[in-house]
Amino acid sequence: MAAAEGGSDICIPSTPPRKYWGIHYQNCKGREKVNAWFEGYAHGILVASQDGVANYSMMPTMGLQNYGALKWTPLFGPRAGSA
Repeated sequence: MAAAEGGSDICIPSTPPRKYWGIHYQNCKGREKVNAWFEGYAHGILVASQDGVANYSMMPTMGLQNYGALKWTPLFGPRAGSA
């Protein structure tokens, strides 16, 4: 979600979701699944940042200082109201 809101300080969680805490994941195959979750999370951050997903939380407005060029104004998130 942070990538979608344009966050720049995106960190991978230190623990996987509670689903992965059970006894079913306390073996070699389980650890592989936990590691795959962490790799997938990191990959999702990369894809979201490259895809321009952060721009979906912004609305184009007419910027007078740019003589009619489009200016992007955040609708919500950390940059809302500071544009």
